[in-house]
Amino acid sequence: MSLTFEEHLERQDSQKIYLAEIELAYMDQGSVATEMIYLSDQSIDPHLTDIFYEPKLEGVPMFRRSMQEIVFGRSSSAFGNLTVINADGGLDDLLHTRQWEGRTITIKLGFDGLATNQFRPVFTGRMGRPSWDFQKVTIPIQDYQTDCLRKVHPEYDGADTLDNLLGAALGHAGISSIDLTMRSAWATENAFTAYLVTDGYESVATVLDRIISLVGGWWGFDRDGTFIIGTFKEPSGQADLTITDLDLLPSGFSEKIFDRHYWKVNVGYYSNAPETRATATQEDPIVQDFNPLAMEMGTRETILNTEADADTIKTRLFALYSAPRRVLTVKTKVRPLLLRLHSTVALELDRHGQHGLFRLIGFSEDYKNSEITMELWA
Repeated sequence: MSLTFEEHLERQDSQKIYLAEIELAYMDQGSVATEMIYLSDQSIDPHLTDIFYEPKLEGVPMFRRSMQEIVFGRSSSAFGNLTVINADGGLDDLLHTRQWEGRTITIKLGFDGLATNQFRPVFTGRMGRPSWDFQKVTIPIQDYQTDCLRKVHPEYDGADTLDNLLGAALGHAGISSIDLTMRSAWATENAFTAYLVTDGYESVATVLDRIISLVGGWWGFDRDGTFIIGTFKEPSGQADLTITDLDLLPSGFSEKIFDRHYWKVNVGYYSNAPETRATATQEDPIVQDFNPLAMEMGTRETILNTEADADTIKTRLFALYSAPRRVLTVKTKVRPLLLRLHSTVALELDRHGQHGLFRLIGFSEDYKNSEITMELWA
């Protein structure tokens, strides 16, 4: 009986197969035309695929995602390079006549015996500028955040809801694949009006930070290239994954104190947009008495335009930052594809005395060895 993708993922003895689906472009009578090339890291049974994947992949990079500012902001991602064998010169013509930089690439994971239409994406994004020699082609890869960084938000001056401003910004970057469930939840939790002023020179990423990050939100792109968004929260509810002592790899645990501890939070807002601004403040001197190195947060200049909304955000941020926190690093063989940023992870580690729920703020996925290194916030 054949195994499902999920069943293969649970097994350490299942042989992994990686695919790369690459879109290239060229000019055809004054218009942009595209073509696809399909690569794999090993030969695939032709009965399991409708597409011929040429076995040229040498290695698949590790994939890392994290919240850039720990509990808010755009996600930080690092993906490395994809290496393609080209000793036979089969790609030489395409390297000289096709556009690679900026074109779309999808990397998929599957298993021996599994049809390729059941493989799952582990990365979708864009290629950087390739480099090559007589043996190999090296292709840098980056997720769609680069679209937000390289595209400029047009000039704007007006009031609207945060969600409408978000939708407009994503449209300016050409982002259409959006996790609508996550967006709807974020919009409900942040049903604020705001006043946005842009000068026509800011990147879409910068404007998204002003819309999302300054009110305690985070954003980024998932493995399949979908835009994801959320409000950072204390871990609660049902865990997406439970890790026990048996799951840990050797030297697979470390712990440190979270280095951002604030006794005072300041949130700037428009009291009379766009001319007049004010600041909402929440503080607790006892926090500073307890930790003399606790800090006062510099004013977070939001685009909110009511005092009530600013008060909501100052309370949200103070709850996150005024309590002592820890960051744990955990390395395990547990299924990597089960998790995404902001997932809730339960630890049941008797040896280390760790029991409870934690928020996933960063992870590195090593598909080759079926390992995941997680950063957990408590």
